[in-house]
Amino acid sequence: LLAVCPMHVKESMYFSVDVPMVLACVVALWLAVEAVESDRPRLLWAAGLVGGLAAGTKYPAAVLAVPLTVAWGLGRMQAPWPFGHLVACGALMIAAFAVSTPIILTHPGALAAQMKILSGRLAVPHEGVDLGPGWLYHATVSLPDGLTWPVLVSGVAGLLVWGRRGTGLVLASYLVVFYLTFARSHTVLQRYALPHAPVLCLFAARAGLALAGALDARAGRGGRALGWALIAALAAVPALRSLDYVEFLARED
Repeated sequence: LLAVCPMHVKESMYFSVDVPMVLACVVALWLAVEAVESDRPRLLWAAGLVGGLAAGTKYPAAVLAVPLTVAWGLGRMQAPWPFGHLVACGALMIAAFAVSTPIILTHPGALAAQMKILSGRLAVPHEGVDLGPGWLYHATVSLPDGLTWPVLVSGVAGLLVWGRRGTGLVLASYLVVFYLTFARSHTVLQRYALPHAPVLCLFAARAGLALAGALDARAGRGGRALGWALIAALAAVPALRSLDYVEFLARED
């Protein structure tokens, strides 16, 4: 689903930091989830390292500290993980951020100054066009257009079912904190919603497979065929939208 996600396809065509940041976020989340599911707490260290590189790529990825902390909490509940693992994760995240953003070492006040400037820019509409606050615009425009409604609805359904327990909490906390990061912003570029795409696509796929399995169990071969047809349709809608966009860009001016 992510491979044909219109928003991801579009942003991948441009030389910007958003796609590499999202890649690093996905790797960090995968390591955190794997750490909990395999009971290998040192994978959380690696997640912190990659999370620091993500934040060095683009500052908002610093919110990865929240889902990584959630992962440590889950690990501590199922097989008491020492607090030192969370400390090591945090230390590696900070170290990776510092190495990938050396200006904070050479000019300590630069980060605070940059964050102040960024906050000021986000508080005003982009190029004077006020499209409303980020929490509303991204929910009603950026995500439906960037994922397509079928994927978004399936993703939210999957989030509500599987995001409330187990390692789904790690992914759900990531979605929530990233969404809140731009909730009050009046600069509402679609790429600001891009970090949500991989996790929502994952939850959408989970929901699609669960529906296909339920239909298979209740209606036999016919149900199985219908279930896989629904999954194919779920992927076809964003794929066709992406192809339309690519075709549009290929037209001569």
